[in-house]
Amino acid sequence: MMSDSSRLVNKAAIALLTLGLAAMFIASFSYRLGNPSLHKSVSEKQANQPNFGGRGMDSGMTRDSMERIAGLMAKLREKPDDFDTRMQLAEAFREVGDATGSAAHLQKALAIRPDSAEGHYNLGIMLYELGEYEESARSFERVLELEEDLSAMFNLAIVYHQQLEKTEEARGLFSRIAAAAGAPPDLRERARAILESLE
Repeated sequence: MMSDSSRLVNKAAIALLTLGLAAMFIASFSYRLGNPSLHKSVSEKQANQPNFGGRGMDSGMTRDSMERIAGLMAKLREKPDDFDTRMQLAEAFREVGDATGSAAHLQKALAIRPDSAEGHYNLGIMLYELGEYEESARSFERVLELEEDLSAMFNLAIVYHQQLEKTEEARGLFSRIAAAAGAPPDLRERARAILESLE
């Protein structure tokens, strides 16, 4: 049975963590206001939303999200090498608009399970959000080493074309997507439209 002093220490630790997370969010939000950038993201790998569009990152930390993060951090203290908890924390930070925090937990998750295509895919998106385009491309390239993923291929082509000036590499990837029999129709059409614009 937990003593009253242990409960008080646990409550104090959670309160301090919550205050720290709130301060981190406020600092991050202030930075974003002063340094606007592209704000495109997807929350997870989806065949029907295979790009940097879709649902964007939220811009506010609620009490629920702070409690969720605090609870996951408490789980992590007990099992620091838990891949699933790291992935959940990455998603929780992404949901409150903290790409840096999300990327940090994804990198730690990938140190535990380097063959996670989902981890590399999500890291690619967060690194894109942070303007780390070379690293974003490497993450999507790693997904393609692990599995044939047309969403990752499309995102890699976008990074190559829009950010890294690798037009020929991008053209090759868009061509593969446009010709892929199993590609979702909207993805195939977008790839074809981009190919036409590159002519």
